[in-house]
Amino acid sequence: MGAAVSGSSEGCRRGKLGSGVGLGFPFALLLAVLGTVSCAPFDTREPAETPLSEVLPAQIAPTPPAQPGETYTVEPGDTLLVLAERLGVTLEALLEANPDIVDPNLISVGQVIRIPSAAVVPSPTAAPEPTAAPPEEKALPDLTIVIPPLVIDEMLILTVRNQGSGPYEGSLIQVAIFDEDERRLATVSTPVGGLAPGQSIDVRTGLEAPAGQRSIAEVDPEDLVVESDESNNRLWLEVPAP
Repeated sequence: MGAAVSGSSEGCRRGKLGSGVGLGFPFALLLAVLGTVSCAPFDTREPAETPLSEVLPAQIAPTPPAQPGETYTVEPGDTLLVLAERLGVTLEALLEANPDIVDPNLISVGQVIRIPSAAVVPSPTAAPEPTAAPPEEKALPDLTIVIPPLVIDEMLILTVRNQGSGPYEGSLIQVAIFDEDERRLATVSTPVGGLAPGQSIDVRTGLEAPAGQRSIAEVDPEDLVVESDESNNRLWLEVPAP
């Protein structure tokens, strides 16, 4: 029974064991009895590279920075300003969340910092509301009767003047005449296209005006016109002698 004997790769490369040539008769006979020597083929390929990830130990993920609402332990090189920028909050917010920190420039390694849940944005100082200017007072008219009255063809004519600072924008001038006992004798309305300040208009009363007659004339007797001064609307009149 013969068994295959594996020779070394070195022997196979030299070609001395496979055939027994040059080994001498006794050794060649031994090879014939035991069987031929088999040589494993020589692998000339380069060994496969092992991935670096399989050689190096798994890297440990860095600890994420503290998030708002948590606490953070001060490490060497930390400052409150750097920590505020890292978390996206203001330095004022950090100080407000940590009232025990008196000096923001003095923090120690190992100190626990409370992280604010949200950035504290200082409220802007509200600008004072502008004081509304008081509404400008509208210039008002002031209607009054000019004395003495006029007498033309023995008829009483009253002159109404606007002595106010604003225009009279009505379409009628109304005048009432009373006797000495304040009994109303007549009420006269004269169309007018308004009266500018200082402008006058004559109102024909249709009443006879004997010399020396005393009467009372009142402009705007129904108080329909808003005036700057209503105290001079009612005046005593005396018809002058011709």
